[in-house]
Amino acid sequence: APVLKGPVLDGAPDHLQHYYGKDYFTIDDSQEPVDVVKALKDYKVDVILINLPTGSHDAARFYVDAACEAGCGVVNGIPELIASTPAIADKCKKAGIPVIGDDWKSQLGATIVHRALAKLFEDRGIKITKSYQLNYAGNTDFINLVMRGETKHVTKHDAIASILKHDVPIAPGFAFVDNQGDQKTAIICIEGQKFGGAPVSLNLKLDVIDSPNSGGISVDAVRCCMLAKDRGMAGAIEEPSSYFMKHPPVQHPDDQCRAMLEDFIAGK
Repeated sequence: APVLKGPVLDGAPDHLQHYYGKDYFTIDDSQEPVDVVKALKDYKVDVILINLPTGSHDAARFYVDAACEAGCGVVNGIPELIASTPAIADKCKKAGIPVIGDDWKSQLGATIVHRALAKLFEDRGIKITKSYQLNYAGNTDFINLVMRGETKHVTKHDAIASILKHDVPIAPGFAFVDNQGDQKTAIICIEGQKFGGAPVSLNLKLDVIDSPNSGGISVDAVRCCMLAKDRGMAGAIEEPSSYFMKHPPVQHPDDQCRAMLEDFIAGK
């Protein structure tokens, strides 16, 4: 597959070029950006997969607009609110293209584990008084999360808060630790009260290699987007979005998400 240069928008932030004296990439100024819509049509692209750096507000929307014009499906894996923004989802629907998003819920990551544990507390009648999640790694994604991670805070917070029946103070946090490399560590803490007000506290540490953690999820999301495209569906596709993404258009408990996805794949 050819590698084509797109327009350099906010997907190439200055802080990644010179972060603590280290250059993580350079921009090739020897060639002009291609006409993205023309390239998508020339190569008969079925689905665009958005994996731009966190915080790429303008670039993500640029590629959604290009997909609408070129007739491509969209899978948005980054914490920009695309499928979950009604105006953008409606634009995709009018263009006749399906969109799945937003922000990968990794195969086994901090969000899915945190959701499961928080729901367990609530299902067992434990009142959660506070909960936090601290994530740190040494890759470029965590530089972006530290420098411009506002939307990631939203997607992580909402992914956990949405499944609980009561308002709970939930705080996600991020740190860049250079010598961690691509190993991501998540510290999850949930505090609550059980019968008679007796306190209970859970602390969990999760270590994963970050980059491949959404690999299988992204493959399945692209497959589901293509299923939707083949079936003539358009706009935000709720079932795969709810299972694969932290911030889908509609949040559901994870067991329900799985059942909805299986029904979607089967065409029910």
